[in-house]
Amino acid sequence: MSNGPPSTTYSESNLTNTTPADFNSPDGQTHEISKAAINELIAQQNQPLWKAFGDAQAASMKERAEMKLRIDVLEASEQDLKNQVENFDLNNAQLVDDVEKMRIENAELKRILNEMEISGQIKRLKKQHESEREEWKSEKQEMEEKMEALESNFNEIKKRQNLGELIMMRTELGETGGAGHFFGNDKMIEYGGVRDQMGEEKMKKVLRLLAAGENKINLKFYIRHKWEVAEAGWTIKLKPASKYSGGDGKYFYLWISNKEGGAKFKATAQEIQHETGEEENRRELRSEKDGTRQRIKYERVPRYGFVRFNITIL
Repeated sequence: MSNGPPSTTYSESNLTNTTPADFNSPDGQTHEISKAAINELIAQQNQPLWKAFGDAQAASMKERAEMKLRIDVLEASEQDLKNQVENFDLNNAQLVDDVEKMRIENAELKRILNEMEISGQIKRLKKQHESEREEWKSEKQEMEEKMEALESNFNEIKKRQNLGELIMMRTELGETGGAGHFFGNDKMIEYGGVRDQMGEEKMKKVLRLLAAGENKINLKFYIRHKWEVAEAGWTIKLKPASKYSGGDGKYFYLWISNKEGGAKFKATAQEIQHETGEEENRRELRSEKDGTRQRIKYERVPRYGFVRFNITIL
């Protein structure tokens, strides 16, 4: 596209129609103007317009060129930034690997140094204290022998003390209080007997007797009473046969246990007539393991009011 003015041709009729009526010479006369002069005049009038148009077009092209240059620069900067980020990630990963290797190497070095230090200390101790260690062994052996002798004496004294306490408790309770076995007439005191059924306090004394080393006891219960008494690391539990007391209507159940988990026992079980002391339904029973306890079950013949167990701890 040319930046110069276009070539325009005007006819005489056009000029005549567009020329003002008062377009006259200074002296009032009308002169005829040539076509070339008119075209030159028009070109002169349009020249500033075409120049302004050309300048605007040039400025626009320059601005577009500058914008393209800026875009190219930004794209180049973006790519450079991406490259820097990728390089940073690679360098960071390498740095992490290097740090981990150094940590492992330091840990290994510390382990080696510790082993060397311990080894050196042991060697020095062996050299410096060999004689002292031999003396200590000798003294230790003497001390152990003295301790064994003291423990033996203590255990002997303890046995004597326990035996003394056991004898005193046996004497205090007697057979009717539950110490040892009792096969005498066991009718109620009301009818001339020597005792009634046992209560909780008397059963606790029997348990303390077991804890002191006694292995023979006897227990007397009313047929509808149920008990569970614990004392001095021992426990006795009775479940009656009577359905009125939660039983199954057929068996008495007797459990004995201690803190060591043993307490196997055997028992002679009998039913006792409360007025006459008559004995019936004698059974020889041995306990069986029931969880952590030992248990016997005694089938009831429902005639008499008391049940008695003469028990031997095995």
